[in-house]
Amino acid sequence: MLTDNDILENIKYCNKIVNKICREKNIYGDIKEELFSVGRVGLALAINKYDAKKDTSFKTYIYENVKNEINRYLRNIIGTNSNGKKRAAFNTTHTPYIDNIDIFCNISNNIDERIEHKDLIQKVFSKLSKNYVQIIILHDVEKFTFYEISQQLNYTASKTQWLYHKAILKFKTIYKKLI
Repeated sequence: MLTDNDILENIKYCNKIVNKICREKNIYGDIKEELFSVGRVGLALAINKYDAKKDTSFKTYIYENVKNEINRYLRNIIGTNSNGKKRAAFNTTHTPYIDNIDIFCNISNNIDERIEHKDLIQKVFSKLSKNYVQIIILHDVEKFTFYEISQQLNYTASKTQWLYHKAILKFKTIYKKLI
């Protein structure tokens, strides 16, 4: 059974792991804060699943669980592989940010109009390239800077900015055709 002191030490160790991963992958801001929560989920999994009979030390087991949980989160949310590089495919069929997508247009407080609007946004996203969707979501929903997005996609910041503006123009064109 872990004491309160052991748990505190493990949380500190978990925070060190998260900071190390964020430095390696150039992750800052809100996403970094989210990764502390994700890391603690990995820590909880490690504490619950650790088997002392195996040859792995507890610290190593914590490290691997925290790292795996963070990489899983980044793959699902940002669309990166375990090295922080762009994946070949970005999931546009399920966009976890769709509840926050209201920022693209001013709409009323009527719930039916909001649902209709979100459906329309999903249709627009389905017609855009995966790269455009990823850039729009990272910039407008996740509030990444062009520099941060360029790090994720391995482009220059200026090319990322150019792609973003091109994506927004295409988004608006498709949106207007659908309404």
